[in-house]
Amino acid sequence: LELVYQEMEKYKDDSEKLEKGNVYQENI
Repeated sequence: LELVYQEMEKYKDDSEKLEKGNVYQENI
């Protein structure tokens, strides 16, 4: 269960990075 939780946290972090990356590209 904890392993699944860690995977979910990692996925959430990656999603946030992608969103920030998209915003960064739009601002250029």
